[in-house]
Amino acid sequence: MFDFTSQLFFQNYNKGNNSQQLLKEVEHAWQKHFPDELFDYRFQDDALFYNYENDLRFGQIFNIFAILSLLISFMGLFGLIGFNIQKRTKEIGIRKVLGSSSAQIIQLVSKRYLKLILIAAVFAIPLAALSMNEWLATFSYRTALEVWYFIYAIAIVLAFAFVIVLARAFKPALTNPANILKEE
Repeated sequence: MFDFTSQLFFQNYNKGNNSQQLLKEVEHAWQKHFPDELFDYRFQDDALFYNYENDLRFGQIFNIFAILSLLISFMGLFGLIGFNIQKRTKEIGIRKVLGSSSAQIIQLVSKRYLKLILIAAVFAIPLAALSMNEWLATFSYRTALEVWYFIYAIAIVLAFAFVIVLARAFKPALTNPANILKEE
């Protein structure tokens, strides 16, 4: 007896082969052995894509909103630092007259914001870990959350925040203190 299932389910073909010709052969064999049944086929990669299509779409939307939220937060940080520096220009001028270096001025301005970001990270990491574990629990095969993922995220945010602080604090730190105090 002809073992049709082994031919049907274990037919190996490479992407380079003519898949249309192969489909015609399989359909012909199907009609020969199961004339009353409808020939319905799917490629495995299409079936897998269909199963994860919603997750892929969710990931794309999530990435877009994550980037937007980061841009908005960094723009807010940029404005907040600018406002703080403008408010403290007299203090910066007096510190420079008393001998503070530009690095000390930048450290004075940046220390406060970097501390706030670290405090926010302490609250955000457990919430992110819990929500990620809940989401990952819905998958049959899942990856484990590593501590390094969160450390990398914090390091990247701190690096961007420090660059923003440097961009805003660099000009007042290098300005002549006489000019700063004269304007105030």
